[in-house]
Amino acid sequence: MSLGIGLGNKWVTKKGFIYEVNVGYGKLLFNADKTDHDIVARFGFHFGYRF
Repeated sequence: MSLGIGLGNKWVTKKGFIYEVNVGYGKLLFNADKTDHDIVARFGFHFGYRF
């Protein structure tokens, strides 16, 4: 489990297309000494269509 912060935004066009971008950053809270890292990152790009 980690605790951190994330940001993102979503856009919807007039024709119904959806674009979403997000990014996040966190630090492991438990068992960080059992892994080779203690920082986690999250990135995302989503594309879709609204029905």
